[in-house]
Amino acid sequence: MIKDFLINLLGNNTIYVQFSSQFISVQHIENNLIFEERPIVATKKVKNKKRIVAVGVEALQVQNKDSANIQLKNGFEKHPRTVISNFELAVATLNYFIQ
Repeated sequence: MIKDFLINLLGNNTIYVQFSSQFISVQHIENNLIFEERPIVATKKVKNKKRIVAVGVEALQVQNKDSANIQLKNGFEKHPRTVISNFELAVATLNYFIQ
């Protein structure tokens, strides 16, 4: 399942976001800049609270360096009724890509 969104950010900054469990694509319409990445998030437990330390390919690199303390998660994994399986992770991932 692929979801599409067209978002107008403050005036002439329109972005097109497409996501699935396999990828996220963000395109700046006016500049035709395209950013594609896997929607993987690396989390680490700090003081009994999970904290996001990296997203996308960077998450895979961080996990390779410190596999004992890092967990990889995908907030867009397949779900029977929606493309979002973990709302908090999905929001954090989208925020990272849109910034």
